[in-house]
Amino acid sequence: MTFDDVIVWAAGLATLISLATTIWNFVASGSRANAKRIEDQDQRLNRHEARLSSVEQDIRNLPAQGDLHQVQLALERMHGDLKEMRAIMGRMESIVSRHEEHLLDGSKR
Repeated sequence: MTFDDVIVWAAGLATLISLATTIWNFVASGSRANAKRIEDQDQRLNRHEARLSSVEQDIRNLPAQGDLHQVQLALERMHGDLKEMRAIMGRMESIVSRHEEHLLDGSKR
């Protein structure tokens, strides 16, 4: 084997190593891109899980149907009390009006 043969073999070996490195980078770049995409999707999923947990907590704190029914009943009772007070105030206004008329007419005599 001569020196020229060694140079040819070294050049061929360098070319094969360069080609193998290029192929490796081409194949591995897809997996790196996929790993980055998977990491981004994991972060997005974690954000969605946090938002979903927050919504579930808010829903747990909402009043139940029975609570709303109790509020409705209390409002109906208040409505009845206000009607009664309106009737009483109407009677009191008529009484006060009669007193005013009596006092005003009585001072004219």
